[in-house]
Amino acid sequence: MPRFGRTEGLLCIGMLAGVALASLGLVHERASPAPVVDGEVAARVGDDMVSRTALETAVGLVERDRRRPVTEEERRQILERLVDEELLFQQGLTLGIPRSDRKLRADVVSAVIEVATAEVADPSSGELRAFFETHRTLFVGPAALRMAQVFVSTAARDDAQAAAIALRARDRLRGGEDIDSVRTGLGDPAPLELPRAAVPASRLRDYVGPAAAEVGLSLDIGVVSEPLLAPDGYRVLLLLGREEAAGETFEQRQDDVLAEYQRRQHEEALRRYLDELRRTQPPALASDLGAALP
Repeated sequence: MPRFGRTEGLLCIGMLAGVALASLGLVHERASPAPVVDGEVAARVGDDMVSRTALETAVGLVERDRRRPVTEEERRQILERLVDEELLFQQGLTLGIPRSDRKLRADVVSAVIEVATAEVADPSSGELRAFFETHRTLFVGPAALRMAQVFVSTAARDDAQAAAIALRARDRLRGGEDIDSVRTGLGDPAPLELPRAAVPASRLRDYVGPAAAEVGLSLDIGVVSEPLLAPDGYRVLLLLGREEAAGETFEQRQDDVLAEYQRRQHEEALRRYLDELRRTQPPALASDLGAALP
């Protein structure tokens, strides 16, 4: 009977079970620790554990890959590899690797966001229709908008500097300065530049993001927005022109309505989760401690 070599076993479990374990048990156990009865424990490793669910998931993946049931000896070897994985994981935390490695840090943050938003329920048809009616202009509003923007990137400077530049751009535009001169003097190339021609309202979010698009739809012609923060930088929007559209029905835009509803629900769930974390673990900024912000 073939045996797992130590390296082969680690690679096998890592490739076959790693993602499944994170999504089906291990991430949730660490994100929301709770008392575990002995019958749910396959192995204890320090203050943490390998659950029977994690073991059964790994065994099932190996059996599916090998197309035969595993033996008791192989089952124990799989459990040993999960213990090895847990030991390495705990050592990685001790060494601070997820904190110092940007990719791992992003993976951990993404996993916790999934936990925070996992309980968001699917909306009923009535809830979607009500949302559509409340936010009708987001979905059917103007057929096209002539919009201009000054984009200030946060990739080339820190957030405070970018915010200050965006505020200067806003003030100069509100003072009547030409958009092109403000953009040349203060702006950066946008990831996706707005065309000079009118853009369909349904596509505006592709250029400036959903939050900025909603603000843009609400602007009157000639009005300059406040600086709008997005993951890539700040946007200051100026509405140059508007073309009204024929109405569209809820049925025609139902997929878009659902996507926007779910996006907002996930954002609200994440905000509540972060508020609770801030309540239980209050952060202290440098300014709160009497020091200048770095």
